Amino acid sequence: MFDGAHTRRTFLKGATAFGGSVAFGGLSLPTWGDTAPIPSRLLGKTGMSVPVFGIGTASLGYHISPVESQRIIQRALDLGATFLDTAYAYGHAQKDIGQVVKHRRCEAIIATKVHTSDGTTARLQLEESLRLLGTEYVDLLYIHSAGMMDPERTLGPGGALEALLAAKKNGVTRAIGFTAHHCSDVLFDILETDSMDAVMVPVNDPEFQVRFLPAAERAGVGIIGIKVFGGAKAVPYAKHTGCGLCSDKMDSALRTGFLSPSVASIVVGIGNSEELLDNVKRVGRVFYSCII
Repeated sequence: MFDGAHTRRTFLKGATAFGGSVAFGGLSLPTWGDTAPIPSRLLGKTGMSVPVFGIGTASLGYHISPVESQRIIQRALDLGATFLDTAYAYGHAQKDIGQVVKHRRCEAIIATKVHTSDGTTARLQLEESLRLLGTEYVDLLYIHSAGMMDPERTLGPGGALEALLAAKKNGVTRAIGFTAHHCSDVLFDILETDSMDAVMVPVNDPEFQVRFLPAAERAGVGIIGIKVFGGAKAVPYAKHTGCGLCSDKMDSALRTGFLSPSVASIVVGIGNSEELLDNVKRVGRVFYSCII
């Protein structure tokens, strides 16, 4: 059970429990510049290995130019930060990713989201996302902000879950899941369908730690963390302001997530190139400090 009090021993035991999924020796590690390599963990039972640090692209799609956004995405891939999290609703972010990965698709792990409970709308949004991303498939497809969705519509005939399952069956996505900012009963309803491969939730939020993460762990789904540096639950992306935390508190927030062996990756929203480099260095430093 996740209780927020994992130790270094638990961290190492988690690596063993995941079949050596922390990428030391068994999996190759990228190396670059003066930053530590970004290790990987297995994402639940998907068989996919993902970097422990993912790039959130909402601010890139909303607040900076496509040229600068593409430059940051290109730099992220160069630095080994190859897990790119985006969404149908993230402005021009998907198109920017598509421009960058058209010659580097094999390097990138791409997650996107549909923001609807309706199956037909979900299929249309996915088709548009694939067009903008310039790819025939994504690695992970989520229902966006599932905690705010109508469960009967989402899970019933013709609902979004049906569309995601069809996309997975047809090879349009390797894995499916949902994201959530609110720990509502809907999340447990979706988990009980036993069809989820992964979830992306605020892993440092006390309510999620107590109520949801233990249930997700029992279900064997991959867990990806968001908003470890804070962030409004209502997600009002009016402007990119950074997290407002001092450096030590940012380290502590990351460490809390990394010390849970069930958390495969932590996605952090990036708004500029300085934040990208700072977070890549910070992740390397903090992750390795968990095992030294």
